[in-house]
Amino acid sequence: MKIFIVDDEIEILEILKLFIKGRYDNEIIEAQSGNEAIKILEEQADQVAVALVDWRMKDGNGGVVYQWLKDKGFPCPYIMASTDVPDDYDELSTLIEDHPLNGNLKKPFKKALLFECLDKVIKPKDP
Repeated sequence: MKIFIVDDEIEILEILKLFIKGRYDNEIIEAQSGNEAIKILEEQADQVAVALVDWRMKDGNGGVVYQWLKDKGFPCPYIMASTDVPDDYDELSTLIEDHPLNGNLKKPFKKALLFECLDKVIKPKDP
């Protein structure tokens, strides 16, 4: 299963990929906007273990990704990785209730918190 990272900042994508590759064997796919993410999900949602999604992006924010996943019955968990928090948005008022593995990482977050969220969904590499 794949780990899907959606963020419009290249530096953030690269750091997240570095952290994730060090701990997990899963393939990583990425998008730089919500609308690009939806195009990828339309083809690969059944192969995505978890979506790690920024909120504020041009060409479709994290909300369009969340709504797409909700409309499709959550083929994968959604983790909001943003300077914003779910409580700031009405459409995220039921984030955790909507899927038990959904989560929130408030930027800047520590690597340990990233791993704590992802470990609930995917298995780390064997030591």
